[in-house]
Amino acid sequence: MRVLVLFGLALAIAPAALTAQGPRTSLADTSTVGIRRPDYGSVAQVTRNHLYDKWQFSLSAATLILGTTVRVDPDSGGEGTELDTEDDLGLSKTVLRPRLAGRWRPGHRHELELSWVLVNREGERTLTDSIEVGDTSFTAGARLNTRFRNDQVALVYRWAFHAKERSQIGLGVGLGAQILSFKFDAVAGAASGGDTTIVEKSVKKNLVGPTGSLGLYGRWQLGDAWNIEADLRGLYAKISTITVWDVEAGAAVRYWLSDTWGLEAGYGVGVYDVNIEVSNDDDALINYDFAGKVRYSNQNLRLGVNLAL
Repeated sequence: MRVLVLFGLALAIAPAALTAQGPRTSLADTSTVGIRRPDYGSVAQVTRNHLYDKWQFSLSAATLILGTTVRVDPDSGGEGTELDTEDDLGLSKTVLRPRLAGRWRPGHRHELELSWVLVNREGERTLTDSIEVGDTSFTAGARLNTRFRNDQVALVYRWAFHAKERSQIGLGVGLGAQILSFKFDAVAGAASGGDTTIVEKSVKKNLVGPTGSLGLYGRWQLGDAWNIEADLRGLYAKISTITVWDVEAGAAVRYWLSDTWGLEAGYGVGVYDVNIEVSNDDDALINYDFAGKVRYSNQNLRLGVNLAL
């Protein structure tokens, strides 16, 4: 519904932007030699090159297609049960969430982009098999309520080794975090009156999974009002007891209604795998109150509004 409202606003804004162009020449005007053809590149009132804006801000409605696998290992060693949070625990695979992003260009070839997406899901499922979550066992037949929160924060630095008036190609370096919070509750039923849920046992784990990526990006201006862009990055790293690999890719089309306002349609995909081994070494470079594995995949289809300053 939010996507439809946003699209409706875009349609409402577009005619106003088009009428702001001033006088138009009728196709029937034969005062010049030959027939005057319409200039499709000048449909919008755009006089600046948006490939090199100093500031850009985006607000999008994003449909997220999610897939998450979690394994929480016991503190004493060994492995817990690997769980598919959508199929095994009943979390929704598709959600609609806002996406915020901002870009700052400190120089002609340099850009920093910060983006943020919050995903908060909850599901309940009756277990068909017994599972191990950390040091806690949940037996088959238990009603398991799962809460999973995931903040996705990403900072991308881009440097253009090719920086022409209508095109950019360069390197992209991404740094970010998957801020994860899991809570597993075995629900026994409700107290007298039905207002309070009785929880037999509960496990809660928090994890800030670091992410990083290195790759290429490209942007092209098609006419005065249209831009297209694409990114592809990935990385594998092992630091102390943590092994991380990820792949990120995306593409977007931007149409500018004016020098300030524009519309965007985009698609992105990311796959993140974080594996943390049990460590009893207090002098280890990184220590977590979590051991196990998280694999998180995220596809997003978005429609949004852009502001250029």
